[in-house]
Amino acid sequence: MIAIPRGDENGAGARWKLVYELGGRRNAKVWCPRGHYGYLDDHEIAADGTVTPSLVCPDDHCDWHVNGRLVGWEPQ
Repeated sequence: MIAIPRGDENGAGARWKLVYELGGRRNAKVWCPRGHYGYLDDHEIAADGTVTPSLVCPDDHCDWHVNGRLVGWEPQ
C-alpha cells in the first residue's frame, strides 16, 4: 500500500485533493505520478484514508495501478 499525500493541481507526483460533488458529498481527485487524474466517485474511502478498490489511472496509456491510502483524509 502506498501513502498518497495531499496536494493540488500545481503539485508533482501522486497526490490527492478534497473535492465536493453536487449535493455536498465529499470526494477526492487523485493524480497519478504522470499527472493524469480521476475522481473516486466509484470507490470507498475508509476513515484512515484507505481506498477500495485499488486505484487505476484513467489514462489508457498509463500503467499506474496501486493500493493506496490518502494521507490526511478526515472522516465526516
